[in-house]
Amino acid sequence: MPAELQAPPKSEDLACTGKEGFIEIECEISGNNMVVKFKKLASATGTFSWSADKIRNPISTKPSSSFSNIIIQDSENYSVAKFSGKTDSITNDLVANIQKYKLNQGNISVSAETIYTIDFTPINAIPKTGSIQISWPQQVEVTSDFTCTVRTNRLFSQTEKPICNVNQESRTITITDIFSEVSANGFSDQVSMEFGGMKNPKNNKDERNGFIIMTYEDPRQTFTMDKLDDYLMMPRFECEYPCKECDNAGGRRNFCTSCWPSSGTDPGYLMQDKGQCLPRCDMNYTSDGKKNKICERCDDSCNGCHDNGEIGDKKSCIECSPEYVYRQNGTNLCH
Repeated sequence: MPAELQAPPKSEDLACTGKEGFIEIECEISGNNMVVKFKKLASATGTFSWSADKIRNPISTKPSSSFSNIIIQDSENYSVAKFSGKTDSITNDLVANIQKYKLNQGNISVSAETIYTIDFTPINAIPKTGSIQISWPQQVEVTSDFTCTVRTNRLFSQTEKPICNVNQESRTITITDIFSEVSANGFSDQVSMEFGGMKNPKNNKDERNGFIIMTYEDPRQTFTMDKLDDYLMMPRFECEYPCKECDNAGGRRNFCTSCWPSSGTDPGYLMQDKGQCLPRCDMNYTSDGKKNKICERCDDSCNGCHDNGEIGDKKSCIECSPEYVYRQNGTNLCH
């Protein structure tokens, strides 16, 4: 089999099954050499096919080499037929999804300069020639004070040698030349990366845009191995959106004490008693023309009031309450 494939170490784990032309077969494996014994045939001629399960695909999207040394022998090991041509290569259309990952932030305030620490464990062991590429979220900034350290089998730093290349246009950090010292089997333990001199987003709105991790078999980032999608590892903040400020001291990150400026259907109106930011004030509440858009209860004279962004809206009644049955002529005031 191609060297890029990995067979199970024991023949009994191979799960070999006859498909066409076979009634009974037996498979043996030694390294990447497979021997298929024809125990019982449906016919002495024709097409023969079988399947072998639990063989691991190549570690990346790089096409494999060809199957080779395909020989049919008789029971006394004399050759009956041989195929010397090239077979189709094995090519992965999909890459492995990283399962173990973690993001830590030194500072979780909006717009603050911080250190992001990203830990992950690769699914496919990264070879000596391997590399990593990190894409940072569009709302995160990389400043001129950027620093980079990476720990694999040992600690690598940017001051030791240029291991991290930053591309502001593509928003990527490419990490190379850190696996040259690993074993021939590759590196499959946790990788820890620390990026300093980065700035948190200007707001905490969930844009479904997080950090992306890609591992590659080669230093030019041509053949992908593993991936972590962008909606899984997003920056954290002191307060949850749509809060601009919240009762963070009380551990209530979603209890808003102020809201982000809003337009249209954005949740920019604060219901203080509920700690909620809403697209508009609740029934019988109004922002009364205040710029901070804190909702206040309508005047007692009103059964519902307007919220037209004007001072005095709390007394601009939609209907008069039962205790104030007289509407002032030509106005929305009730007496």
